[in-house]
Amino acid sequence: MVNCMYSKAAVLRGKTAVDNVFVLEYMQKLPESCLRVYLFGLMQSQFPQLSREDITIALKLDGEALTKAFSYLRELGLVSIISDSPLTVEFLPITAIPSFSETKTRYDGLLNELQSVLKTRVFTATELSLLYDWIEIFGISEKAVVSLVKMCIETNGSRVSIKYMDKVARTWADEGIFTENDAKEFANNYMCEFKGAKELKKRWRVPGNITEDELSLYRKWRKEWGFSDEAIINACSEVANATRPSFGYLDKVLRSFFDNGKVDVDALIEFKNDRSKTFELARIMFLRAGLKSSPRREQCDEIDSWLEKYHIDSEILLFAAECSNGKRSPFGFMRSLIKAWGDKDIHNLDDAKRDFELYSKNAASSKPTLTLNYSMRKYTEEELNSLMSFGDDLNDPQ
Repeated sequence: MVNCMYSKAAVLRGKTAVDNVFVLEYMQKLPESCLRVYLFGLMQSQFPQLSREDITIALKLDGEALTKAFSYLRELGLVSIISDSPLTVEFLPITAIPSFSETKTRYDGLLNELQSVLKTRVFTATELSLLYDWIEIFGISEKAVVSLVKMCIETNGSRVSIKYMDKVARTWADEGIFTENDAKEFANNYMCEFKGAKELKKRWRVPGNITEDELSLYRKWRKEWGFSDEAIINACSEVANATRPSFGYLDKVLRSFFDNGKVDVDALIEFKNDRSKTFELARIMFLRAGLKSSPRREQCDEIDSWLEKYHIDSEILLFAAECSNGKRSPFGFMRSLIKAWGDKDIHNLDDAKRDFELYSKNAASSKPTLTLNYSMRKYTEEELNSLMSFGDDLNDPQ
């Protein structure tokens, strides 16, 4: 028996046969990674001498990406996966994709429903071919496809690109959204998030489209933190006066509400009212302390913590503010006074006044003076005699 084969040098100069049907009907549909995998694998199948070439190294793809690519090609009927470990693939004869007219007849009902959503827009044959892939390859139902197209048009306008829709379809397939009910549930939630986010921008008078990052934040507030749309809209007033209102700013505001367990609208309104009272108290305290700046949010939170921790009246805080007027750091002095009174279990104004009066007296008595701190010089007996004799010399009439 004689074994004949091409040398590797001859193989490298050889030509890989690619069916015209693949070039005309499949190549433009394939993602780039799948196209590269198909052509490289086809070359290896036609030239066994190259079978030892590692496809993952040659194409710079990991094993998972390679498996996904061949799985996609299998769905199209181009290959058959004989074994998963090791991955063994058989290339199949290529059949033509059903003609557009045949496909159109099959999806007449879908096309009629889509036209009612598209209005005056008409999908091209290429766009419809991609849309059919959502059904035949991804497994999304026809009714779900209609919901998908409707959602994309409502959120991005009637001229939204088919590429964007295809991206959404792939996301749905990854998340297991295939049926009409799943699609409607997702679309309804998405539209609530989209409209809510859009309303925020409208209130802040911020131009521009809604970004995916902004939608992600809105989704977090609703699903993870439990805020209703009404509560989020109510909280956005906290951001309205900011120099540059943003979703990031509102996220910090809602975080403070969430951390305090205030997620429903009634509790949130009550919390905001309490905080408004705290801010007004802080504003008066700052005036009495001689501070010209407005109290910051964290300072208001600290003042609120004093009221809660030490169980003291607001009049004591106002007195502490008066006592701190003229100090180098008025707010820091206030903090020290309140802590000291809290540690001494002082809860009324009279006791606070007596304590501060005692503090002031002790502080005054401990101040250094020139008299008390003048260092007295000590003289020796010889020096004293010299001074006395110096006096005698002054009195001598010579």
